[in-house]
Amino acid sequence: MNCPNCHNQIRPDAKFCPHCGHKLVAVAPPPPVSSQKTQLVTPRPDATPPPPSQTPPPVYRPPVYQPPAGPNAPGPNPVYAPPAPVQPPAQRRLRLPGWPVLAGLAAVLLLALGAVWFFFLRGGGAAAGAPEGDRILYAITETAYSGVVGESVGVLSRDGGQSELAFDRDGVWVSFSLGDNYMGVAPNGRLVAIQRYDSDGTAETSLVAADGGAELYAAGSTLWANARNFAPDSSAYAYTRRDDSDDEESYTLVAVDGNGEVIGQWADLVFAGFFADGQRVLAMRLDEEGLINDLVTVALPDGQPQRVAGLEESTGEVAPFVYDDVIYYRFDDELRRVDASGENGETVYRFESDVPTVYVVPGLDKLLVMEHPESSSWGDLYAVEPDGSDRIRLDEAVSTSPGSGGSNGVAFAAAGGRLVYATDDDGGLSLNIINADGSERRRLTTDQQWLVFAFAPDGRQLAYITGDTTALGGELYVVDLPDGDPERLARDAWSFSFSGDRLLYSALDGAESSDPESTVHSITLDGNEDEILFGPENGYLRFISPVR
Repeated sequence: MNCPNCHNQIRPDAKFCPHCGHKLVAVAPPPPVSSQKTQLVTPRPDATPPPPSQTPPPVYRPPVYQPPAGPNAPGPNPVYAPPAPVQPPAQRRLRLPGWPVLAGLAAVLLLALGAVWFFFLRGGGAAAGAPEGDRILYAITETAYSGVVGESVGVLSRDGGQSELAFDRDGVWVSFSLGDNYMGVAPNGRLVAIQRYDSDGTAETSLVAADGGAELYAAGSTLWANARNFAPDSSAYAYTRRDDSDDEESYTLVAVDGNGEVIGQWADLVFAGFFADGQRVLAMRLDEEGLINDLVTVALPDGQPQRVAGLEESTGEVAPFVYDDVIYYRFDDELRRVDASGENGETVYRFESDVPTVYVVPGLDKLLVMEHPESSSWGDLYAVEPDGSDRIRLDEAVSTSPGSGGSNGVAFAAAGGRLVYATDDDGGLSLNIINADGSERRRLTTDQQWLVFAFAPDGRQLAYITGDTTALGGELYVVDLPDGDPERLARDAWSFSFSGDRLLYSALDGAESSDPESTVHSITLDGNEDEILFGPENGYLRFISPVR
């Protein structure tokens, strides 16, 4: 079956979606929604997606795909059997943008069915927008199917030195998503946002120093946001605090500086993203009924909310984001944009499917739009200019979660005008690379159960792991771009990260017998030098982000 929220494949008996954290409860269909109220009633109450199930996923069996009818995709409408209805609460409840997220961890927007999702990419791997630092943040998990919920989070230096940032017997979480691999790390690499889970399922968020693990700020119960909570210049961290009082929930936008000191609070505002200067944020303002009333901007540290777009007449999801200092948001079946002053509003795109997905790839200077057939996790992928012009159909049957059968990873990676993505190919996954203008598409591998991939910092190489068996290690390859042949560097690889002129990778042993151990290696890109840095460590070790 598919998750009704993010539409990735999940186990039929799952209680939570391992990709987006959506709680799965079977109930009756929701009542009709008034045409005069914009989307749902209160924001998502939990701080971050609950820890995914610890049970390994079934062997990957992608659905049979038929492209939807359209101007660039001729043919009959797809035949699709939707999953069993999943009951929302008595009133439609607001699913504000949330994830996974920039961590590969695929990150997904927690919106209701029919919502548009916006994923933020930083160019893939370290090729664009990665945090600074010559050390690597990693997480160790007990099972393969737990994303980055695990027993510990640590930092590894290039010479093998390691330090632990967080440990909790009930699990810790570093923000990760399918779109943006670094949501939980400040751009300067000095702060990490870590969520800690209690046995009752509640979560607390803390900001800790990457160097030493000292806690600088305890945010408490927070609302998950589909935006990088750190300012681009790392000068601030913003989030939505959830408070419970007399069975009522309230929401407050909170901003803290780089030292963990609170610099501003605004009631009834929900954080949606930073502008490029790091001094302004985009937020959604709630009315007395908890409905999103309008979009506002707020200047830090103590500015008053300034209205930029009204949403009273919208009947669907909003899912706002900031790209190139312009505000984008959904208004029913339209993608609209407006400048930060609320002027020059226009419709830039009209969606053709029920569940479209918009990916922002700054390095490509384009938007990626995935048009899904009904609630499928597969779809047709288009590249569109930020003003909505020059739509190019790149491929069909494109996957939003190619790493879900293994160590998880980004949905797309981009660098140097090239885009890497996975497609369904006769029952397995294929890895493809294409120019952003749709030219020179090349297939690198086929018939895989899971794939993770990233560009080198200079964009001249692409590394990837091909897993032909769910929840087991795969083969690590590197290919020189644009037209080199893939070279295999290692077997039994689970995760990797570029580190200078070398690759760090975790080699997995014992997973077949449910007794996994991970050993970290450092290997040159030509494969001639391979040395063990540390290990073995019990569990699955996954690299997350550069840090200082």
